[in-house]
Amino acid sequence: MLLKDLLPLIFERSNAAQTLWNFEIVVIFGLLGFIASARAIAHETTVKLMLTIAYIVFATGNLFALLNVTEERRILVEAALSKLSEERSLAPSKPPDFSERVLSPPDSSSVIVYHLVIDGFLLGAIWVFPKLRGATGRVKGPRRQPDRA
Repeated sequence: MLLKDLLPLIFERSNAAQTLWNFEIVVIFGLLGFIASARAIAHETTVKLMLTIAYIVFATGNLFALLNVTEERRILVEAALSKLSEERSLAPSKPPDFSERVLSPPDSSSVIVYHLVIDGFLLGAIWVFPKLRGATGRVKGPRRQPDRA
């Protein structure tokens, strides 16, 4: 396979990863919007539990898909850098600096950590945010005394 054949595959896999992250963000904002607007039912434990289970199932599938895409990107980048080294008569252990910066996907561990941090914040919001808001929808806090003139 030639380098010109590998580059479109790398960018297609990069677009796939971006699509998965965008889908994750849309789901997160959708759930946050639901929690913020559903004042009456957001306090119910069964609703919180159902949202938590549904999100965990979604996030697990999304994380595994991201890990697969990241691994595919890594394999394609290694092949492309190898081809680039052959075509430019460079040693395979020393690829050009610009290629590595432009093409290199994130580590799988950083994808996992980033995903888990985002997931933790959302799950915390599912369970904590409704407690901060009363049935009226106002954030609980110290009451402001009216000014007396």
